[in-house]
Order: sequence, then C-alpha cells, then structure tokens
Amino acid sequence: MLLLGTESKKIRVIVFDLDGVVVYPSWGFANYLEREHAITRSQTRDFFVGPFLQCLKGQADVKALLPPYLSIWGWTGTVNDFMEQWLETEDCADARLLKLTEELRKGGWICALGTNQEKHRTDYIRHSMGFEQLFDNLFFSCELGTMKPERAFFDRAREALDCPADSILFIDNEVHYVEAAKSAGWNAQIYTRFENLVDQQTEFYFGEVGIDTD
Repeated sequence: MLLLGTESKKIRVIVFDLDGVVVYPSWGFANYLEREHAITRSQTRDFFVGPFLQCLKGQADVKALLPPYLSIWGWTGTVNDFMEQWLETEDCADARLLKLTEELRKGGWICALGTNQEKHRTDYIRHSMGFEQLFDNLFFSCELGTMKPERAFFDRAREALDCPADSILFIDNEVHYVEAAKSAGWNAQIYTRFENLVDQQTEFYFGEVGIDTD
C-alpha cells in the first residue's frame, strides 16, 4: 500500500523508479531482441553489466560503444536503428500510474522520477515521452554522475529537492535500490503491481483524488 496515510503525514515528495514501475512491464526491448533477432540476454549481458555502466554515469556515449557488440550479436542494422527500436519498444508508460502522479501533484505532493539511464534515452524520456511535463523533477543517473544504488545518487537528488530525507518516499521494483534509499534516510517501498500500490484501504483517500485502479 502507498504510505501516505496518518503515519506518514511528513511525506512531501514521491520519487518513482522508471523501468518496472512507471514503464511496466519492463524488459520489452530484451524480449524484442530475443523474439525478432534471436539475440538473447546471455549474449548481451557482458555489455550491459560492463561498458554500459559508463553510459549510465554519463562517462561514455552508448552509440560509440555499441558497434563491436552489434557485430558480435549479429545485428544487421545500424547503431541508430538499434537505438530507435530500443527507445520505441520501451515507450510504454503505465497510464494508470501517470494518472496517479497527476492527481498527487494536484493534491500538493511533489512527484519525481529517479532512474538509471544513459543520455539518449534520458532525452527521449524527457522530451518524446513528455516526462518533463508529467513530473516535477527528473533524476537521471547520467546527469547526476552516479547511479542507484550508490549513496551519492540519493544524496544528490535530495539536495536538488531541498527537503529532509525523511520527507521523501521512494518507490522501486528492485529490493537493493529500496534498501539503498532507506540507508540514505529516505522512506522506501518495493513496487510489485499498481493495484498493490493503490490500496483502497489506506488512509490516503484515493477516491478523493479520482484514482481508478481498474
């Protein structure tokens, strides 16, 4: 349940993760690669747990790092083709959650995004997906120069929000990110599904802000 009831009146800011929360379900591009191009997660793993981490911290451009890997994976298109398909496939925000953030903002809460992203998807999320209009703050790892679950990610986001750590609620689908947020002094909870987040039995009256969980 969303912790915005009587016991959590101090919450002023809600920071949502992107993939697996706002974009749900996640792994759409990985599924596409396997289904359409027979490129499996095991094939791409070395890239995404290796050089790609530099991109997530804003230290490298994914387009410059991809070519040799695309050749190994048997991708027949260009780097731009790969990126375009990636961005479009992952453009699947949960409309119910976006409606929730809209109503929360109307109710006086600050809603932010906190996510590990490289610069090209960051630009796509901000402009093409329109998130610069849908959230009060956007915290991207490539712009902060640090990534979840590093403590600096949460400290820099809090500094930008200019509020006490215990006035922030962080919502993420990864347990180790939730635990890292708690270690930074934030309130945090794991995300499993929208219906569990918007529990009609909480003391935060979603009916008053027009939230429909169906």
